[in-house]
Amino acid sequence: MAVSETMIPDTESPVFVLDCDGLEDEKAFWQRYLQLTQPEGAHAFGCNLDAFWDALSAQGPGYPGPCTLRVVNTEAIQGWRAGGFLMALEDMAAELPAGHAVQLELVAAE
Repeated sequence: MAVSETMIPDTESPVFVLDCDGLEDEKAFWQRYLQLTQPEGAHAFGCNLDAFWDALSAQGPGYPGPCTLRVVNTEAIQGWRAGGFLMALEDMAAELPAGHAVQLELVAAE
């Protein structure tokens, strides 16, 4: 499954599942993110890690709204930037505080 949205029981916040399986490059990752979340301000989203952090942490362009963003099959992207792309996502997931409007979860295989 490339793109899916489910609801967290007893909450209004959706869970977006971004499947990395089959992604060839970062451009495809950002396209999948935007297709999945359909954020307001998508036209102004920078399609890079800095813009992603701004969207998740500070409601910048590309902000998906309150949600959990679950990035699955991350082994498919572990070679990008010699591991740096996935490491940056891991850092973001760790830095978003519990209770923040957006939660980022990374799953190696699903």
